[in-house]
Amino acid sequence: MRYGFTAGKCKAAIADLPTCCQILSSKNAKQMNKLSLFLILGSVLFLSCDEEYMVTQDERRIGGTWKLERAFLRTNSSNFPGFYEGDRMVFHDDHTVFLQNSTEGATFEGNWSIYMSDQDGHEDCPVSFLDFEFQDQNKYQTFSYTAEITFLSHRKMKFKVMTDDGEYKFKLLKQ
Repeated sequence: MRYGFTAGKCKAAIADLPTCCQILSSKNAKQMNKLSLFLILGSVLFLSCDEEYMVTQDERRIGGTWKLERAFLRTNSSNFPGFYEGDRMVFHDDHTVFLQNSTEGATFEGNWSIYMSDQDGHEDCPVSFLDFEFQDQNKYQTFSYTAEITFLSHRKMKFKVMTDDGEYKFKLLKQ
């Protein structure tokens, strides 16, 4: 009579085993159905994030002053580090932006906007783009860029810009 079991109790438990298994499996089936429903609903909610919401979140993250920590120009043959390092970009909520060039001591005023687009036609993987349009100090000449945001958090931003000169890559830290 070890652990309170007798031969009679064991025989009764073995006889009831199919019933116990049915009860357990029906409870597990109900729990699995609930879990499956939860996973399906969660997936639908996760995948149904609209682009407007994601753009709004990016706009909230981008506002403020950013310092260019690293900038590279990649051409077909080599890299040129050092361009624009130390410059600051100030993004305002009204979609104005100021680029403070540290080497020339110049400030360029402009506008910015964010939009989402499919990358190489993949609709399930939209990419954030940042449009800049600046005017020179005398407001005679306008220059603009479209940058692909490759990383954006509340403290760090990375983007790249394709030009005729090559591909510029920028890393900025929030001040």
